[in-house]
Amino acid sequence: PDRIAVTSIASFDPQGDNGTEHEDQVLQALDGNTGTAWRSEQYGDPEKMAGKDGVGLILTLDGTHDVGQVDVRSPEGGWSAQVYVVDGDAPTDLAGWGEPAASVQGAAAGLTRFAPIDARGDHVLVWFTRTADSGEVAVSELAVRAP
Repeated sequence: PDRIAVTSIASFDPQGDNGTEHEDQVLQALDGNTGTAWRSEQYGDPEKMAGKDGVGLILTLDGTHDVGQVDVRSPEGGWSAQVYVVDGDAPTDLAGWGEPAASVQGAAAGLTRFAPIDARGDHVLVWFTRTADSGEVAVSELAVRAP
């Protein structure tokens, strides 16, 4: 499926200190280099994540699109995540994103494909609800694809 252009990326940490998490690294999830990665902070317990519901990355698309799949490449396994799609302004809290369009539990290292997704919008949230076994989330590449 054709790749949808992403115009910006931002971290999403609504329960964190300032609403972001390692914002200075987010472009490493879109740089085409699997040797670089956005990494969350280190959490002692992969399940509890310091009492947070999760942490994520928001992708802004170059317009409203039908979204068919989201590819997440990570050098580590064990993480779980959900994908949300909205049209219009990106919500500032998780509830505003509605219901997840897809989810994966206990992903393996390497490429994880969230599909099929049957959603239309201009913002995609990849929301990690469990870190990798190491206690952090690492995303080396992200791609949003048409159906």
